[in-house]
Amino acid sequence: MRLKTLGVFLVTAMAFFTGLYWLTDAGRRDATFAAQQEELLHFGEQIYGPDTVVVEVHLTAGTIDPAEAEIPVNGTVRFFNDTSGDVVVSGTVRETFELPIKSGANSTHRYISEGTSEVTASSGGTLSVTVGPEALSDAAANCARCHGPTGEGGPVGDTGRIAPNLHSASIANKLRVNADYVRLVISYGGVVVSGDVNSPMPAWSTEVGGPLTVEQIAALTALVTSWAEEAASQSQPPVSDTPEDGAQVYASAGCGGCHGADLAGTDIAPSLLNIGNEPVTDLPTPISQLDKLVADYEANARNMLELWIRDSATNYNDGQATGMPPHPESTISDDALQALITFLLTQTE
Repeated sequence: MRLKTLGVFLVTAMAFFTGLYWLTDAGRRDATFAAQQEELLHFGEQIYGPDTVVVEVHLTAGTIDPAEAEIPVNGTVRFFNDTSGDVVVSGTVRETFELPIKSGANSTHRYISEGTSEVTASSGGTLSVTVGPEALSDAAANCARCHGPTGEGGPVGDTGRIAPNLHSASIANKLRVNADYVRLVISYGGVVVSGDVNSPMPAWSTEVGGPLTVEQIAALTALVTSWAEEAASQSQPPVSDTPEDGAQVYASAGCGGCHGADLAGTDIAPSLLNIGNEPVTDLPTPISQLDKLVADYEANARNMLELWIRDSATNYNDGQATGMPPHPESTISDDALQALITFLLTQTE
């Protein structure tokens, strides 16, 4: 009898612990998955490349502190506006730029040329920046040299192109259309985005002669995806229909990747510097409905640009590719598109 009682007890105990295991299994799986994702993101950060932000500069009334800085090529200076008003930071000598920075905010400039540059601020003070040789890691893909130390985007060397900001809700929107988008771009290069086989964004997959393994690409994909999803989860402020906001759309949507940071054009995309006066007709890829495009511009330039940006192939080339990728509302919202067009129509060089 005692053995029977002991057996019942053991069976009951085993059933209890089995049930407890299954009840808690989902939480254990979630914890394991979260740990694996954290490891994957950390690996992605290592593959992405070194953090080249080495100098933080504070703007106060009458001074820039420190007054001297040394950074490598593709290093970034982050300017913190500690004054009570808006400040404009201006770069001179080797690299010219202007950064308007609101009180309490900060902004960055990435240096792409060796040598000594000068920086002044409208609040007073000067900064001497000495830019030395580029710092690269043998163990990384060094994505930071184009996309910036934390993925914020920036100039691609002296090509005139801009690498896109990877903290972008538009990337998250593209992932909703194609969940494999980020992996494809990393694996096969910028041709996936723009159709440009000479894109500065190389193909990284070993499948096509690149240096990264499947595991390394998976880690980079996870990192960029996490940045994009985080950006998409944040409330997006409305885009005002102003040239200033339109310029921000031009940068964030990656337009500079083809048309250049200064809108002056590249070897694959035309200059937009006079698009406020007349349509661009000298296109790298001739289109079948050029006369219609010109007539539409003369009738309503804003409407013509909207048709071109949204889907140039369908609207002006009988459905054939034009070299200008489509930008549906999932990638550029209506208010952002209107601001972008407003900005473009101010280009009347």
